[in-house]
Amino acid sequence: MSRRIGQGAGAIDHLGPLAAAAAGSAPGNPPTGHPNQANRARRGADFDAIRSWRTTLLMTDNVGRRSLRRWPLIVLGGVGAAFLVWLWIQAPALYASTPTEDGRAQAIAVTRAGILGVIAAAVAFGGVMLTVIETRKANEQTRRRDALTHEREMAEQRSSRYTAAITQLGSDAVNIRLGGIYALERLAQDSPADQPTVVEVLSAFVRNRSIDPELRKAPPAGEDGTTPPVRPAADIRAAVQVLARLPVLDGVPRADLMGADLTGPASLAGLQFPVSASLEGVDLGHADLSEARMSGMNLAGIRGSGRADGYPQFAAALLDGATLAGAQLAGVQFDGTNLTRAILIRADLSMSSFNGDMTGADLTGAHLWRAGLAADLKDAILTDANLSEANLDRSFNLTTEQVREARGDSGTTLPDGIPMPADWPINGRHPR
Repeated sequence: MSRRIGQGAGAIDHLGPLAAAAAGSAPGNPPTGHPNQANRARRGADFDAIRSWRTTLLMTDNVGRRSLRRWPLIVLGGVGAAFLVWLWIQAPALYASTPTEDGRAQAIAVTRAGILGVIAAAVAFGGVMLTVIETRKANEQTRRRDALTHEREMAEQRSSRYTAAITQLGSDAVNIRLGGIYALERLAQDSPADQPTVVEVLSAFVRNRSIDPELRKAPPAGEDGTTPPVRPAADIRAAVQVLARLPVLDGVPRADLMGADLTGPASLAGLQFPVSASLEGVDLGHADLSEARMSGMNLAGIRGSGRADGYPQFAAALLDGATLAGAQLAGVQFDGTNLTRAILIRADLSMSSFNGDMTGADLTGAHLWRAGLAADLKDAILTDANLSEANLDRSFNLTTEQVREARGDSGTTLPDGIPMPADWPINGRHPR
């Protein structure tokens, strides 16, 4: 590998501007010297101000709610105090009918002593309640302070982890680069807010690494004069796998691989993806996915024209149950590809060729203009599929009912024994 993919400035040069964040910026922040740094800083300050305003509003609202809850107690206390004052004043009148003066004075004294006892108990209770309230306030402030401290420590920890991972990506040792890739995956899983940055960094790594001249140097010939087989780059394959299995978040793209050359030493051939993986909307225009295991994957909206250097390649790939709805794969060769129960709704497959298993595949609304299908189409759904000038002559297990659901013309070639629907229009290039 080129020495420019070394540590420090070399690593940053290799990864592009995204890696400059390793110089000390936190995840998600632009690198030093970024033209939009001031604008992002202002947006960050605005966000902090809004968050502070929300916190103040919530605290004010909480204070107001606590005050509302205290009003009944205040009213009850006021009524009780007024009653005690009234009872103190009216005590002589309450015992006016007492026959002896000594008995009357004693009754008044006992009543007023009781009032004083009630007042003392109320004061003591109030003191206890005040202590409880103050203790609760102190505990709440402590919890809030601890939470802020924890949040700050976690942010610093994420920043340190991010910086360390970026440095690892620029290493000359493949095992260290792999460690950096998996460290970024863990960071994205622990902190969804940092996933957009992780996606950008890993995408940039794949793009730059896949076109690195050092990667594509011909290996030296062996002692017997033969050239050893090309070994796919483990770090590129790992980065693509990580991008495919990151959590799906609204507004966060899967990857930006436009311009990547995923062929030869950067090939993805034979790569295995989990069923939950997704490369939705990713540009795979120059990718070799031959014999890749992508069963059940979400590949909806992927882009790649097979008319450019014969890529992308899906020869002998496992795409059974995969979702390729809306995929842009015109001119792609699906040689021996397993597309059993694959979802190809509204996919652009014009001028593509198929000679694998398409049993139960859903081709509703798919564009198959000039496509060649020499595949097993048992139970395949062809409702509203465009078969104009398509060649299905070598397809098998195709029924008349399936054909009637599709849209073709006189240029469509059907297997022997399958009549062309009478309502299919005449194609000027292929009149009946």
